[in-house]
Amino acid sequence: MKKQKGGFRKIIGVSMACCMLTNLAVPVSFAEETKKEPTYMRMDHPLKEENNWDISNELIMPGEAFYTVPKFEVTYDHGYYGQTVTNLYLKHVSLILGEEPRLYDSKLIRNKVDLAGLTADRTNTYNVWTTQTELWKKSLESAEMGEDTQKQLKAFQEGESTENAGYTNNTNTPIVLEQVRAGATEHEGTIYGGEYSSTPMIVGYTTHNSNCTIQFYEPYYTISYKELSEEEQEGMPDCYYVQREKQELILKTPVRAGCHLTGWSGMAFVDEKVEEGRTIFSFDWEHNMIHANLGDQTVTPRYDSGKTITFNANGGSIEGKESVIYELHMDSENFFDIADHIPQQEGYQFAGWCLKPDDLDGSLLKHTENYDWVPKYRDDIQVYAKWKEKPKETETEKETKTEEETKTEKETENREQIPDVNSKDGQKLSGISIKKLTAGKKKITVKWKKAKKSEPVSGYQIQYSTDKKFKKNVRTKKCGKKKNSLTVSKLKAKKKYYVRMRKFRNVKKDGKKSRIYGSFSKVKKVKVR
Repeated sequence: MKKQKGGFRKIIGVSMACCMLTNLAVPVSFAEETKKEPTYMRMDHPLKEENNWDISNELIMPGEAFYTVPKFEVTYDHGYYGQTVTNLYLKHVSLILGEEPRLYDSKLIRNKVDLAGLTADRTNTYNVWTTQTELWKKSLESAEMGEDTQKQLKAFQEGESTENAGYTNNTNTPIVLEQVRAGATEHEGTIYGGEYSSTPMIVGYTTHNSNCTIQFYEPYYTISYKELSEEEQEGMPDCYYVQREKQELILKTPVRAGCHLTGWSGMAFVDEKVEEGRTIFSFDWEHNMIHANLGDQTVTPRYDSGKTITFNANGGSIEGKESVIYELHMDSENFFDIADHIPQQEGYQFAGWCLKPDDLDGSLLKHTENYDWVPKYRDDIQVYAKWKEKPKETETEKETKTEEETKTEKETENREQIPDVNSKDGQKLSGISIKKLTAGKKKITVKWKKAKKSEPVSGYQIQYSTDKKFKKNVRTKKCGKKKNSLTVSKLKAKKKYYVRMRKFRNVKKDGKKSRIYGSFSKVKKVKVR
């Protein structure tokens, strides 16, 4: 019976046990460090002939195994006496980290190397002399074995050896097996034959993998922001994960007077897509992270000049602030009418937006249905609210006015349509329905079916409110006729919103611009996350 090879494994076991007692191997709990664990599809990582026993590009997540898959091979040589020597190889039988494995912790920030977490839990039991005997059976026939040689072959065939063949990553951190250096080739015995039964005819060998190089990574890395205020950082992603699956991080665009965001500096390894109102970082292990310098990242916005409009409430408030800034995308279909942005001031009635704070009458913007009013000579456009003091009312007047407002609102929703003077048939605008209404984090998305090309529609008006009767807290958005969806952001979390919409057409009558509206859709409600 062949002696079992266990000495090397004992050395490894002692080494790992010692490491557990040192500071280098003190495990840090992943659950204490990160907000949540990434979700991923578990997979094993075999080192085999198909990948040339090289998995250096594969990310091994916590709970996943890596192990060697042996290969049997037969080769032939010419011996010293002109005989053919059959060589039996059982390659890559074992996988051993090594007495002093090379461990890299340069990517670790919050954790420490946990060598004890690489659990040896897979073995190979083998005998080269009983493996695929049919491949070298003819070599046995030509050996002209004597009685002693036959006894020796039988002894070889009865012996077995066991070696460690793989590990499971229980370190709570992702790792990469960067290199597996070849170990020793072990002689498993020789069968002699020939005229005097003393010529080497068949030789058995096994080869072993050892002395590994392992890179450790953090489960996640933090993202911090430079040159952004606390308000601008609100809702921004604060970390990214080390995982195989694709990730998308959405960064909202910080809007600044006279500026246009072109992108972000930092996180150079991501695929970056800048859209109106947001930037999408997309990346995965195979295409982006594998060769990147991973670690905690700091990102900074990059700006060019661009047209913006600052709404100054001029003593009142708009969206709960003294002023707000919006970017004007002059070439975009996402036109918004500044008349729909209405500030509030107790005791006053909003009368419109002006270009000058000290010339409220002379600079009042009367036509805001397109961007024709936009000054061509200035990027940072300021508009100021004009106010009219509300007259004091008796209780009777208040009741009468409420009734009148209710009546006016109803008439507005159901009024008879004025035919478009530019339309050949004077056809009224048809109704519309909300196809889908979905809620996100402090936002809602409205989807609808676009009007037919034959219908003279200029665009769509969307109204949303926290009041199901649309008597108060009503906000209005407009978009062009080519759009079939609209996302409204900066809403209050955990709040229920009511949404309705209608078509509109811009017309001219008696030389004056006006707008015709279709009937409102049915009201739909949704609760914002």
